[in-house]
Amino acid sequence: MTISLAADLLGVYFFAVSGSLMAARREFDIIGSLFLASLAGLGGGVVRDLVIADIVPNAFANPVYLIPVALAALSVYAASAQFLKQANWLLVADAAGLALFCVTGTSRALQHGMHPVPATLLGVTTAVGGGVLRDIVANETPSLFDRHDI
Repeated sequence: MTISLAADLLGVYFFAVSGSLMAARREFDIIGSLFLASLAGLGGGVVRDLVIADIVPNAFANPVYLIPVALAALSVYAASAQFLKQANWLLVADAAGLALFCVTGTSRALQHGMHPVPATLLGVTTAVGGGVLRDIVANETPSLFDRHDI
């Protein structure tokens, strides 16, 4: 396994955790949790791969991308509500996913020959894309658009 793939899978895991946490907050069942985990964990990368014109996005070409999604959804679903209320785990998971996906998204765009400036913008799109999709589907205002949030 390459460092790039490991970082990408770790980013998928953290964003999938954020999707599952959002599902828990909205009292979704395990299917809703898996759906939001998939959307948050894989959405930004799918958008990135479509922009750089990959015929089949990584998330669909390599089934290993589904493992962190399933692990995240099951671990959040199995966690006690008391544990989940102890800290703002959604913020922690989002921050970790943002950091990893900014780097891996930009790196992947550069590998496909993009100029560094648009590659950086595509890295940011990779990082925020899944979270925005997660929030929209969960009927939340995306924190990206909240002027009171960083």
